[in-house]
Amino acid sequence: MRRMLRALRIASPYLLLLLVLAPLAGFTWLTHHPTAKLVDEAMLRPWSRPLAEAFLRRYRPTPASPPDDGVTSQPAPVHRPPELDLPPLPTGDPMWLMPGAVLRRQPRPDAAEIETLDTVSNAIQLEQRDDWYRVFRHGHEAWVYIEDYASQGPPYGEEPEAPGPLLGRAPDEQELAAALQILGAVPRRLQLGPYDAYTDCTDAALLRRLSQLASHLEAAYVARYDRQPVGAPKAAIVLYGNRQDYQRLRDARQELAGLPASGHHSQGLIAFYVGRRSNSEVAATLIHELVHTFNRRALGPALPPWLDEGLADDLAASWIDSEGRLDPSRLHGEIRRGAGRITLYGAFASLSDLERARLEGRLPSVTRLMGLDWNGFVHSSEIGLHYDLSAFWVRYLLEGQGGRQRASFQAFLDHVAQGGEVSGAALAAHLQVDLAWLEGAFRGWLELLVRQYQLPASAPSFRTNNDSSSRHTDSPSA
Repeated sequence: MRRMLRALRIASPYLLLLLVLAPLAGFTWLTHHPTAKLVDEAMLRPWSRPLAEAFLRRYRPTPASPPDDGVTSQPAPVHRPPELDLPPLPTGDPMWLMPGAVLRRQPRPDAAEIETLDTVSNAIQLEQRDDWYRVFRHGHEAWVYIEDYASQGPPYGEEPEAPGPLLGRAPDEQELAAALQILGAVPRRLQLGPYDAYTDCTDAALLRRLSQLASHLEAAYVARYDRQPVGAPKAAIVLYGNRQDYQRLRDARQELAGLPASGHHSQGLIAFYVGRRSNSEVAATLIHELVHTFNRRALGPALPPWLDEGLADDLAASWIDSEGRLDPSRLHGEIRRGAGRITLYGAFASLSDLERARLEGRLPSVTRLMGLDWNGFVHSSEIGLHYDLSAFWVRYLLEGQGGRQRASFQAFLDHVAQGGEVSGAALAAHLQVDLAWLEGAFRGWLELLVRQYQLPASAPSFRTNNDSSSRHTDSPSA
């Protein structure tokens, strides 16, 4: 016993020195390895997040410059999506327009007709002259005559029952005929999975890839969101070989004019194009548009844009294997290097744009995002951020914090399918968490994701191309 005590007395200075040096050595090691998993885990915990953020601000390395490829060039400017020539969303009272309402250019019965509505639609009231109303709808102003509008109530009553999932919708005959007329005299008819399709595209490998995707996609939707679409798929697909033909179809729809759409769906018809886009970009567009048809069959037709578009872009960002099966746990994107620049495509471009917006302090809050209606979502200079933020917010609710919120979010989707409230407050109630706190954790998760995929989010010499993200810009009434 005395020998042990004597040995401890001799060793105690060394033990004390070890206790002092061990934490110092660990901290020194972390300063040289700021991407260590330990720091990532600290970012996800509220009590350690402030310390982890301070550590990363001090010790996180700046992204390395692109490798020298032998080309002498000046640093390329940051590429941002082109500025959209969209009018600011006006303020005014909401107004219901019934089928048969005629929108005109002037408040006169003989004025040029813009559109005759065939569905119940909403608009923003800007001005009233007797029974003539100047309204804003789908980015345009028009005049509509409604006799004694003030005495009329909402078309479905004061407290209408929210519609639930609906059966699959076959394509409207007139819309399909118009799409095929642009396609050409002898369009090729084929099957893409369970869907009738028409195309002038001759790329057999691409068509085979799209058919694989269409075959497996509904099963991936069910596994991802735990929602089974009712009925069978009935939509038809029209795939244009060149961009100009698709644009002719798109521009014929007033609500799509001026919006950056690479595809859309309307009344059972999905239309998109190949053009000079990569096969993965075309595949992402098909996934995005098909998910909208699943949403209608699994959740209902009256979804807010953040949820409808978020689910569509979330699944479209998934990794795709050689058999056309999706792995949503992995992002699908491309990084191309050359000529002194790095260009990002697909989900990598979307994630990089979100991170840059976060760093520059212009990333919208998810609370604001979830409060946007269709007009506010698309008729905005932030339309790209709205789509990207919706997709990664949905992805975070499924995968963030080790999937802690997944079951609660899936329960929220079940609540939506049963006609429940689709608001930020309803989501917070299902998650049982404060949304402001969750948003802070979400933004930290975005930063971790950028580092996980080693994306150059903030260096000024990197360029981003986010044109590969499919933009669904169809109206809710369609």
